[in-house]
Amino acid sequence: NSSSGSSNVNTQQLYMQFEDAIVAATEEHYRKDTAQRLDSQEPVLLMQHCDASVRQEEHRCQLYFPKSLCLRVVQACGNMLIGGCQEVLLKSAKDMLAKASKDHFSLLASLLERIPNGTKKLVDVFESFVTSEGTRCVDQLLRESKSPNPVQYVEAISALHDRYTKYLSDAALSRKEFHAALERAFRSIIRSSGGENSSSKAEVLLAQASDQLLKHSASNDNQEHTLQSIATLLQYLPDRDLFQHLFAKHLGRRLLLDTTTNMDAEEFLINRLTAVAGSAFTSKFARMLSDVGVSAKLVTEFEQGLDKPLPINSFKLQILQTGAWPLKGSGEQPLLPSELMACVSSFEAFYTTRFTGRRLHWAHNLSHVVLSARLPRLYEITGLAQQACVLLQFNDRTQCKFKELSDAVGLSEKEAERVLQSLLVTRLISSPDEKFGPDTVFTLCDNYKNKKLRFKLPSSAQPAKDAEKEVMATKEDVAVERRTYMLATLVRIMKARKRLAHNMLVQQAVEQCAGRFNVQILFVKACIEELIEKDYLIRDSADKTMILYQA
Repeated sequence: NSSSGSSNVNTQQLYMQFEDAIVAATEEHYRKDTAQRLDSQEPVLLMQHCDASVRQEEHRCQLYFPKSLCLRVVQACGNMLIGGCQEVLLKSAKDMLAKASKDHFSLLASLLERIPNGTKKLVDVFESFVTSEGTRCVDQLLRESKSPNPVQYVEAISALHDRYTKYLSDAALSRKEFHAALERAFRSIIRSSGGENSSSKAEVLLAQASDQLLKHSASNDNQEHTLQSIATLLQYLPDRDLFQHLFAKHLGRRLLLDTTTNMDAEEFLINRLTAVAGSAFTSKFARMLSDVGVSAKLVTEFEQGLDKPLPINSFKLQILQTGAWPLKGSGEQPLLPSELMACVSSFEAFYTTRFTGRRLHWAHNLSHVVLSARLPRLYEITGLAQQACVLLQFNDRTQCKFKELSDAVGLSEKEAERVLQSLLVTRLISSPDEKFGPDTVFTLCDNYKNKKLRFKLPSSAQPAKDAEKEVMATKEDVAVERRTYMLATLVRIMKARKRLAHNMLVQQAVEQCAGRFNVQILFVKACIEELIEKDYLIRDSADKTMILYQA
């Protein structure tokens, strides 16, 4: 028995030596083969030779060798053939991507799968190439204009995204590593947009693009596809909450001024945003659309119940939920003329009988008025209520002083100056003074000429600067909201866990807020310290790295 056992061991050792010899011979053969072809063949021919050789070796091994040896020989063949020329093949991968050679790239991916870390290196090349292409595209847009056209920006980035998504699909590269690399690349591209220029951040550009596409004046033959692209790019935004606030402001303005293309397009985009970011992200948008529909029904009921006609030709209004609409503060309310105040009082009487326990807060500063003016031609002028109130002061006179105008309209000097500046731009009124004082005289232009008989007054004398200020103000509001959101998140985590390590608390807070904005570690730590100062949290006296919840 002992003799038989010793014989089996010797046989096994002899067989292992035989396998090792075959593997070594295979490595040597393909090492020489690779060295001969490396400098003489083009990368594509080299790939085809590697693929054919590996397949032939697999076929031979399956015919003559046991499975264990077969695997070792094929692995040795792949390591020598593909591993020996992988640097050359990886360099050629960029050319394949640039020339959209899907079949060649797919073949390269299948070859590199056979060697250790081969796929990872190809994924890195793919990510680097897509990132550089996207960054170059963004840089070109920024070179052409300091503030690129938002719709062109979305279309350019979306075209790039569609191209490489289709490239992976056509190349039959379903491996998650490539799709993860595509996501990382586009996150880098989005982050590179704008740099320090706040008006060129991707969040700002996407919100502005949606506003342009959904306005009456917009003309885009491929509107639905571009709106879908905005929703697709949303998933790559680092600061979704900034986009959310800006989009809400643009949507509110479109709905209030009735400048939206159609409600179906608004609902289409909101549904696509919901699919990407969830219903919590778009809940206020949906409520805003709902308010418009409810308001229309209420106005119809109000008009049908009138005993006598209103003193103006048309009176439209919107009933808005305070928590849904991005209306920061009430602003300065102008003193409306008696005709409009009669309409307001009449609707208030109707509303109090229709609803009990509700109170209306009027926002006249957001209202628009249509005036008929004979200068000497008859013009139809649309402007803000503040502008209309100022112009109405020239009904019975052609000149008026600054102090008289501000008092009659009920505006502060700063707000009155802003309104008058917007009217001076249109040349409806004129003034000899550049700086306004109480006695500055404004004169109505009674020979005003305009090619358009119907036109809209600009809301500001410097719309570009005002748009930039709006973005900066929104960013400040978002920063305040982020702090509140982070504090609430930390309290929620600690209320559930009671005791948690400081680093683990930071990690969980980052994970929970990552889908909303780009979280900085220092910001989280500062919020933790604030909660400790307010006695919501305390440090464990026995272990300072542990945080305790204090009810």
